[in-house]
Amino acid sequence: MQSLQGFILSYTKYNDSGAVLRVLEREAGIQSYFVKNIYLARNKQKVYLVPLMGIDFNVSKTKNGALSLVNQISLSEISKAIDFTLVNNAQMTLLAEFILKTVPYEVVEDSLYQCVEDFYINMENKNSLIFSIYSIIKNIGYGFLFTEGAFFDLKNGCFQEIENEFTVNRTLSDILKNIENLTFIKTPIDASERRDIIDILMRYCKYHIPEFSEPKSLDIFREVF
Repeated sequence: MQSLQGFILSYTKYNDSGAVLRVLEREAGIQSYFVKNIYLARNKQKVYLVPLMGIDFNVSKTKNGALSLVNQISLSEISKAIDFTLVNNAQMTLLAEFILKTVPYEVVEDSLYQCVEDFYINMENKNSLIFSIYSIIKNIGYGFLFTEGAFFDLKNGCFQEIENEFTVNRTLSDILKNIENLTFIKTPIDASERRDIIDILMRYCKYHIPEFSEPKSLDIFREVF
């Protein structure tokens, strides 16, 4: 039996009571595991099936190359420190789905795991989600080019002086210029601008990340954030 730490990215019900979990695991990157009987009424561990929930869990190897079996799940210390409000759950769901859409399976990337931990620590700062999404974009090799210019060009991924059909307005471009600095997390940004920046990042990903599509949870996020 092996003791692990990770963040649940998704879960899919299997048969009547089991589930397949996709987990961002600290040591091995994104992995799939099987958990038996978690949907039984008496199983109290079902409450942990929340996107981006931080968990401690034990797994056992199985024969014939089947998925490793999860024997026990408990809430990690980092998850005990936050409130699972509607807004926080919406942020967690969006970030979990974004990771699955952008990060290759089984890629081990310490900075990705650290990015999620930092998101948890700063979750009450509403810019934390934007900062985390951009950090993931940068970590997988699609960061912005911070060239001189007043307007951010989505298609070319750089700043320039001349507006075109792919550029962002000056106000939002000014916000984007600071997006990779830690001070960005506490930069005053109003709610509408925050939503606009999220949308800009999703549009940027469509231009630059092969086969990227918007997370389905984005619509729910827009309603509550």
